[in-house]
Amino acid sequence: MLILTETKWKIVKELAKGNKTPTQIAKKLGITLPAVHPELNDLVREGYAVKLGKIKGKTRPFYEYSLKEFIFFTKALDGEADAKFLPINDELRIHLRIWSIPQQEFHSFVDLYRHIITTSVDFDFERDIESIAIFGSVARGEARKDSDVDTLIITRTNIDYPLETLNALIVEINKERKVFMGKIYSARDFKDSLKKGSKFIREIIKDMIIIYDPNNFLKGVKDEFKKGTI
Repeated sequence: MLILTETKWKIVKELAKGNKTPTQIAKKLGITLPAVHPELNDLVREGYAVKLGKIKGKTRPFYEYSLKEFIFFTKALDGEADAKFLPINDELRIHLRIWSIPQQEFHSFVDLYRHIITTSVDFDFERDIESIAIFGSVARGEARKDSDVDTLIITRTNIDYPLETLNALIVEINKERKVFMGKIYSARDFKDSLKKGSKFIREIIKDMIIIYDPNNFLKGVKDEFKKGTI
């Protein structure tokens, strides 16, 4: 089993930001190359990172390394203690994103909302929906019990009919209700509004917790926004 040392964890966090060479990692972390190599080799040997092709350096070529997606899971319960690495799949990725919502009392409602819209007969979810994110007070962890759940819904650019059922959807669990207020944009309109300087779109991007984004549309937009390229 892979032992996740402090240095190894720092390397994982750097690789999660993008592919890097050992030299780039060492410089970013302020440590020596001899400290980086054994930890990086452990990650590759156990299948949590991969060595890519060479890139040209000033004096010699370097190898880049890329991180594979995984989960490091720990639990400490009465009579139980365990730690393990788990492979990730699409369903687990969505659950992890839901669990990242700061206020736990909203987790079950968001999960049920997702189930309701993915099984809706009003539209074809996989065909029509590009991305879903939670924004506003729920994403910031500042929601009251009666707060609406602001939801960003990105549709494929070729959708030419309204999705009224997503504008306001009530989700009920054990007689408690949450209202999901949908803000619906096509992928093209969302990016165009951002490029035109929409303050509302900018605020959404700052706060949002991405729930569903199989093609990394929202992730890509957020990355571009952070870099100032959009």
